Amino acid sequence: VIDLAFYLAGAPKKICSFTSGALDWHPAASVFCGAGVSKKGALFSYQANWESAGRWGVEILTNECRLILRPIERLQIQKRNSVTVESVECDYRLDEEFKPGLYLQTQDFLNEIDEKLCNIFNQLSMMRVYEKIAGY
Repeated sequence: VIDLAFYLAGAPKKICSFTSGALDWHPAASVFCGAGVSKKGALFSYQANWESAGRWGVEILTNECRLILRPIERLQIQKRNSVTVESVECDYRLDEEFKPGLYLQTQDFLNEIDEKLCNIFNQLSMMRVYEKIAGY
C-alpha cells in the first residue's frame, strides 16, 4: 500500500511521522500517522491503527474528484460537489483471483519489462522512510 501511494504521489521529499502503542510482534508501535510532501510536490497524509478495525486503502484527491481504492482492488469515485461515492466498472478479475496487482506484476517480471518494476536500489533508497513510518 505504501509503495502504491508513493508510486502515485512520488517519493517523499519531507515527511513527519508519529507513532504510539506497541504489539508483541511489533513493539516499536501499533498506531501510525504522518504527513509530508513528495518530490512531485504532492501533499500526502497517512494513518493506521493496528489495534483497531479497518482495511487497507489509498485515496487520491484531484481538483475534480476523490479516487478511492478501498478495498485496494476496487476503484470508487466521489465527484466534486457530491457526497455520492460511485463504483467504477472495469475488469477486476485478475485482482480478485490473485493478490491485487500481483498477476500483471509477475507477468512483467517474467517478460523482463523493468520500467514498471521497483528495482532493489529504489527499494533500498526508501528504507529510511519506511523505518521512520514504522517507528524505528
